[in-house]
Amino acid sequence: MLNKFNIDIDRLGMQVTLYAVLVITNTECVLVPKNEDKTSSNKIEIFFPNLECLLDEVVGGWVGSDIYYMDEVVVTGFLDKGTRINIPFSISQISNFILKRDGDEYKIL
Repeated sequence: MLNKFNIDIDRLGMQVTLYAVLVITNTECVLVPKNEDKTSSNKIEIFFPNLECLLDEVVGGWVGSDIYYMDEVVVTGFLDKGTRINIPFSISQISNFILKRDGDEYKIL
């Protein structure tokens, strides 16, 4: 599954930079590969306290949908095991977060 993100399993426990799509719904906050959407089974859980509030202040969520955010991102953090069986990997200790929308880039962290 990590190969969909161009990451090798030997990077577990190490800092990585992911080029992905951020998906925030009312039930999850995950990264999926760039060519996939919220229905993807290839997900990495993202632990970033206050992320949605920070995004709302800078760019604003999508209105009128059960998807609040579905945007390309560049995220740097530590890759680790996930908390759930169906999402086996996570990224935390985020040190860089850039959201891309409509040709613009927004540096969140």
